[in-house]
Amino acid sequence: ARLQDELSNYVKVLPKTRLVRLKERRGLMMARMEGVWRSTAEVTVFLDSHIEATKGWLEPILARIKEDKRHVVVPSIDTIGADDLEYRLGGGLGVLGFSWTLGQ
Repeated sequence: ARLQDELSNYVKVLPKTRLVRLKERRGLMMARMEGVWRSTAEVTVFLDSHIEATKGWLEPILARIKEDKRHVVVPSIDTIGADDLEYRLGGGLGVLGFSWTLGQ
C-alpha cells in the first residue's frame, strides 16, 4: 500500500473532513485557498502541522469572528521550552497586527 492510500483511508472515517489532492504543486497558500473555495462551512480554520490545539482554543476565536465576520483571528501562541520542554502560557507571539501596506 502506498502512503497516499493510508492517508486516504484514515481521512474517510473522520467527520466533516475531506481530502483534496491538487493535480499539480501550487504552494501552501494556494492549497489553503483551494480549501477555502471548496469549503461549505461558515468558518474555515487552518492549523499548521506543528500546531497542537488545546482544549477550549476554538471557542474564543469563533466568538471574535461572530462579532464581525471581517475579522481575521489568530490565537494566542504558547511555547514549549527548547531546553527543558516546559509549557509556557503566552510565551509565544503576542498581539499581532498589520496594515494593508504591510508596514511600508
